[in-house]
Amino acid sequence: MEANRIMKYTKTGSLVNKRFRAFFIPALLSAMATQMGVFFDGIIMGQLIDSAAMASASASQPLSQLAAALTVLISTGAIGLIAIAVGSGKHDEANRAFSLAFYTAIGFGLVITAVLLPTARNVVRLLTPVPELWDSVYAYLHILLWRFPFCALLMLMADLVCADGMEKMSTIAISIQQLSNIALDFILIRFLNLGIEGAAMATVLSDIAGLGFMLWRYFGSKQRTFRLIGVLSSGVKALFRGFGKIAKSGVATASGYALAAVRVWFLMRVTGEVGGSDGTEVLAACLLYLTLMSMFSGGINQSVLPLVGVLFGEKDYHSIRMLMRYVARILLVIVGASLVFSMVFPQVILSVAGLDADLIARSANDVRLYSVSLIGTAFTFLLIYYYTTVSQTTAAGILAWTEGLLAVIPAVWLLSRAFGMTGVWLGLIFAEIAGLAATWLYAKRVCVKSGGKLTDFYLIEKNGSELLYDASIKATREDAVGISADVISVLTEKGVDRIPAEKAGIVLEETAVNLAQMNKKPVDMDVRVLENGNELVLAMRDNGIPFNPVEYAPPEQEGTDSRGDGIMVLRSMAGRIDYSLVLALNQTTISFILPEKNKED
Repeated sequence: MEANRIMKYTKTGSLVNKRFRAFFIPALLSAMATQMGVFFDGIIMGQLIDSAAMASASASQPLSQLAAALTVLISTGAIGLIAIAVGSGKHDEANRAFSLAFYTAIGFGLVITAVLLPTARNVVRLLTPVPELWDSVYAYLHILLWRFPFCALLMLMADLVCADGMEKMSTIAISIQQLSNIALDFILIRFLNLGIEGAAMATVLSDIAGLGFMLWRYFGSKQRTFRLIGVLSSGVKALFRGFGKIAKSGVATASGYALAAVRVWFLMRVTGEVGGSDGTEVLAACLLYLTLMSMFSGGINQSVLPLVGVLFGEKDYHSIRMLMRYVARILLVIVGASLVFSMVFPQVILSVAGLDADLIARSANDVRLYSVSLIGTAFTFLLIYYYTTVSQTTAAGILAWTEGLLAVIPAVWLLSRAFGMTGVWLGLIFAEIAGLAATWLYAKRVCVKSGGKLTDFYLIEKNGSELLYDASIKATREDAVGISADVISVLTEKGVDRIPAEKAGIVLEETAVNLAQMNKKPVDMDVRVLENGNELVLAMRDNGIPFNPVEYAPPEQEGTDSRGDGIMVLRSMAGRIDYSLVLALNQTTISFILPEKNKED
């Protein structure tokens, strides 16, 4: 028997990669939900008012990041639990996590506004050590604080709607939010002369516009999967247990955002002390560039989260590795392009922020050094999202705390005392290297302690001996016949009884033929065959039009629907059929009973 026979068909990753690309644009726009308001406010205020106004908007960024951290705690935790629950077929748990996240986001947003609004003047003094900025920061902040209840729910719903396979709806809602923010900025600042307060008003009103559209369209849609249910019906203890699960799942990612807020606050104070108002304005310009880059890396991270969650729930570790390698290449291209741009055109970044010509000439190298640290920042947050989703929260926590606090504060403080503003940027580069190095060392230790169960930086298992077949095809008639024969051949060579092996091959062929008939465009299909106790499990995933073979009822008149015969064959041979529509992908799992002699072998 050739246990290691090379299959005619292999796993390509094409299907999952396409879903990632479909998620990316909506997720990119979702990542803009909090960042773009500050980004455009900074640019427009720098151009239409002055650089001091831009610095005032940047000074409020730690609060926006803190609010984002709380929302990410809910969003990341809920989506991770939802994806794993859906991947495991537990739809009631998915609805409960969705509902709890929805109500919690509203509550958190209201609490942030209620706590900070009465103390806004004191908060301003904590945000910046530069007295000349206090009045303008307050003018901006005391209005901006009203955005958090709306923004928190908008960010959450943008992620959840994407996780429900409705990327276009999320894209439209966030586009409404972004475009209305830009339009209102010009109207309120240029035409109504409301200055920095007008910029804050534009951000709040645009959040309300985007959220209103999102709620109207999603809860009015008949295609939505998730439902709001009562979260108190199971008792207060169950409510806290549910929130505890969400918080545990999302805490590492949220810590990254919270620590980023602390880091920005710390950098504002250090640059104010070392470089005065000029140092604060240069840092504000750099943070404006970070905001732009965070939109792209954030879009990637939010696209990865539901996909990895579902694949992890299905224990499809091979697909997770292929997806993460694909995503890493995309991220490398993005950060590489940003690095080249900042090295060649640092003056553009500074001039967009509204700095004067003399300060731009003196600060070009500051931008170049700062941009080097963005490479580490981008991969740090990708890994934090990834480790959180695959339940490696300790690895995510080590990376978040080392990069965001334990390394950056002493490094920046010491190096800034020795080298001034240059030391600030060197400290940031050191912190990124330290965070990734600490995580790599931890991963090596975990792999050794696992006794070979975990073998690499991904910290997930290799596909075990229960996985008998793993391949991808285009669902055509030719490939349907080919992969059917390949499955039967591979399974029998691996010791599976001939009868269930042939049933699996025939059912797979009928399913692929049906996909070819039902869809005008070629359909990607992933196929896995696993041995699970006394069952042979055929797991199929495709991006064709939604079709549930369990609920399908053939027409009374024969010959009017070519799918009928194939579905009847499938039902007659299968021991059990399970179907779900997950992330706009058909997930069909068919089980066949193995004979006793196969189990004894």
